[in-house]
Amino acid sequence: MKYSRLFQELIRNFGCRNIIEFGTSLGINTMYLASSNPDARIWTFEGCMPIVEIAEQTFNDLKYNNIEVIKGNIDLTLSRFLRNSEDIDFVFIDANHTYKSTLSYFKQVKPKLSDRSIVIIDDIYWSKEMSRAWNDISYQTPEAVCIDIHKCGIIIFDRKMSPERIKFEF
Repeated sequence: MKYSRLFQELIRNFGCRNIIEFGTSLGINTMYLASSNPDARIWTFEGCMPIVEIAEQTFNDLKYNNIEVIKGNIDLTLSRFLRNSEDIDFVFIDANHTYKSTLSYFKQVKPKLSDRSIVIIDDIYWSKEMSRAWNDISYQTPEAVCIDIHKCGIIIFDRKMSPERIKFEF
């Protein structure tokens, strides 16, 4: 949960309002994201229908009205969502842990990111593919601050910050 609390602090400090999460699962992180800013809207993508039903029931029971679940394969639902979305302030990528999918999700959301935004890529050392995805993304994003905290990679886009790559254990 320390990572969920870290994400909350990032959302609060950056004033993130439009938040996307890839990989709802049971919705625990989703609720942390949703409680970070009462004015925030969270769109969470999940492809496993039995899990989505549990998460949605939990969101309803606990009165999280600022969460919208987008059901189905992210490869099919993301582009449709992005066509009509506003600028995105915070993205949490924790789904389909493959090199191809991780790069695809990042490349698709990058043009929709606000001037001051954050992208978190979870499980960057989970596999060689995920490590390669993180390395490629962080090196191909010279305009951002890229922070490797071992469990996840944090990419911060903010013109007031000097771009750099940082690595440390959290």
